[in-house]
Amino acid sequence: MTFRKDINGLRAWAVTLVVLFHFDIPVFSGGFIGVDVFFVISGFLMAGIITKKLESSSTRPLPKEIIEFYLARARRILPALLALCAATIITGWFYLSPAQYSELADQVIAALGFYSNNLFLGQNGYFETNSNQKLLLHTWSLSVEWQFYIMLPLFMSAVWGFRKNRTWQFLAICTACATSFVYCMYLANSKPDAAFYSTFSRAWEMLAGSLVYFLTSQNKKEHKGLETAGFLIIIFSATLLNGSSAWPEIITIFPVLAAAMIIYSNSNSYWTSGKLIQYIGERSYSIYLWHWP
Repeated sequence: MTFRKDINGLRAWAVTLVVLFHFDIPVFSGGFIGVDVFFVISGFLMAGIITKKLESSSTRPLPKEIIEFYLARARRILPALLALCAATIITGWFYLSPAQYSELADQVIAALGFYSNNLFLGQNGYFETNSNQKLLLHTWSLSVEWQFYIMLPLFMSAVWGFRKNRTWQFLAICTACATSFVYCMYLANSKPDAAFYSTFSRAWEMLAGSLVYFLTSQNKKEHKGLETAGFLIIIFSATLLNGSSAWPEIITIFPVLAAAMIIYSNSNSYWTSGKLIQYIGERSYSIYLWHWP
């Protein structure tokens, strides 16, 4: 997809909020919403990549095209993740007890296998104090995204095989988004940890970004007022929420909607265009990977 400075800037906001939250900066006690912003961005970008692959194929999408999509994602994600895991496992040999080192090894395997969200689901909740001792806890979101990356091209290819137009893609993703949201709200009330870590309960956030792709493809105008409103919602959410807030829940709609508004606005304003913001955005993945350990 064409590089968009506004989305790169939004990445910078997202990773900055997460880092400030993890370093216990009181003003940004709700900075964990940065992950939700990342999810919306991922859904938007992935829908665009997959749609263009489908539309450029004159015949039924071939399995090799899906495999190429997976390989492209792996080339982006794996090298830095491998470096992180190698650094932690080597350093841990010198500083961790045998029990701690064994636990770290399990985390490394789960992170590289992209199922660490499932590993941590069987342990303590994300916001509990003793979770801070898990060196690769933050990789749960990478696992959720990767699992989403596996499912989305299969889902969109199946819809494309049924009807080859964007309207059907949009309607199908709307249905999937609504279903995931309802499931998320159900788990939030019955099994909050499962709601936090499960890909199916988080998928609606990424699918919301996918819906924005289809909406923006019909509208290339800038909406600076919408962008400003989106950033104000993100700021209020990051400062008013805290780790004791149930998450995700109904109010998760606000940061998700805010990120969708910003992407839809297609604006490159002072919110996202500064050199420092662009610098952080370009390195957001590495910053996210390394800040927690």
